[in-house]
Amino acid sequence: YIEYPSHVILEELDVPDPLPPNRYRLVNQGAGEREVAEAVALIREAKSPILLVGHGVHTSRTQQEVKELAELMNCPVIQTSGGTSFIPGLQDRTFPYLFSPAANQAVEESDLCVALGT
Repeated sequence: YIEYPSHVILEELDVPDPLPPNRYRLVNQGAGEREVAEAVALIREAKSPILLVGHGVHTSRTQQEVKELAELMNCPVIQTSGGTSFIPGLQDRTFPYLFSPAANQAVEESDLCVALGT
């Protein structure tokens, strides 16, 4: 719900036409072979990594893949405020960002943050 004063509703504005969706939507976000290899190297070198997961994990239905990655990395999973998707099997290592002392400590002590769906 947005409320405007009546004198504003009646005003005519000179604004440009909106951009077509293909001008502002993110498309073709897949990583190439080189980028994946770089990410794998960083993950392998990390001593104290974390996964930062957002709402995109839920909307893309990739909870199982995130669970597998978290298990491979043996790391905490920090959820953004939008990342409220429950991932079965990760209850012991999933924390809400900024609302948990354990999450804050994990972030402060991490040497790598892999952000997914955020």
